[in-house]
Amino acid sequence: METSAVEEIADKMVDSVRELVERKMEVGLVRRAFRDLESIVKKQKDWFGDNEYELIKALLQRLYVIKGMTMESKMVLWRINVFVERGLADLAEVEPDGEID
Repeated sequence: METSAVEEIADKMVDSVRELVERKMEVGLVRRAFRDLESIVKKQKDWFGDNEYELIKALLQRLYVIKGMTMESKMVLWRINVFVERGLADLAEVEPDGEID
C-alpha cells in the first residue's frame, strides 16, 4: 500500500472518531474500536517493525488530542501507546544498529 493511501486511511479514521466524539456517540462504538486496535497490536507484535509501530504511534497521538473524548477512551489509547513504546524499545535492543539481518 502506498504511503499516501495509508495516510488517507489514517485521516479518515481520525475524522470519523472526531465526528463520533462530537456527536457524543463515543462510548460504545469508539471505545470498542480502540479495544480492538489494542488487541490487534498485541496479537500482531511479532510482525511489527519500526514502520508499523511508528504508524500506530502517530495515529494514537492524533486520536488522543481529540477534544471531548472521555477519560476511559484516553486510557485505552494510553495502554496501546505503552505497548507500542515497549515494542519500539524491544526492536531497538534486537537491532541496535538499525540494520535488518
